Amino acid sequence: MSGTTTTRAGAGGMLGFDPTDPGFQQDPYQHYRRLRENTHVFRSPAGFRGITRHRDCDLVMRAERFGE
Repeated sequence: MSGTTTTRAGAGGMLGFDPTDPGFQQDPYQHYRRLRENTHVFRSPAGFRGITRHRDCDLVMRAERFGE
């Protein structure tokens, strides 16, 4: 995943990623689009990392080093 950026998505931050928000649950696709447009890898307020590009997801899913 060379060339990717990690962004910390804090509460009320630039990305505003909150999967518990009713607006997100009603229409998650606009939020996913904003994530893809602004960052490729992000850290959520809950501490997990999210990956937004298909090729990066494919790499992670196929790499043995990312777990079993």
